[in-house]
Amino acid sequence: MPLKTISIKTAALLFLASLAITGCKSNPNLKANKKQISFKSIEGITYTEVARTQQNGLSFNEYGYHLNPDWRMRFVSDDSVALFSPVKKTFLNFPLALGFDSVIYTNHSFLKMRHMSKDSLVFELLLAKNDSLDVGGAKVFMKFYADEYITDKLHTTAATLQHYKTQDTLFVM
Repeated sequence: MPLKTISIKTAALLFLASLAITGCKSNPNLKANKKQISFKSIEGITYTEVARTQQNGLSFNEYGYHLNPDWRMRFVSDDSVALFSPVKKTFLNFPLALGFDSVIYTNHSFLKMRHMSKDSLVFELLLAKNDSLDVGGAKVFMKFYADEYITDKLHTTAATLQHYKTQDTLFVM
């Protein structure tokens, strides 16, 4: 009798496991989200970070720490990115590791692409813990505008766009 019970439990477990595996493979939304990202359409465009915000839209966290937008970047190819060094006053090339689901790794940072166009980029900063990424953690977003978009369409400067917003001022007060 115990032998039949074990085999029925085993069969049920195998059935549920196979159902879960085939269910995940046939989900079109899951397949669509797992493509490797390509930067061919925006290669050579220089972007300046204009805002770094929390999920609530503020550039300050609950402890008053200000998230300063200070990155400038240009995608050189699908496997390298040029980041501006304020110390050396020039762009330096860094390797770019592409993951699935729009996740990239460069300059000791894991970023998830949320929006990409010739005018703007939005990344979510991901936290690395041991050997995995915490995708539900910090919820810090980095917004970049193309330098040409800032000057030609917005008719302003990156420094003006990087100023504190009204809601940041109200939060600090």
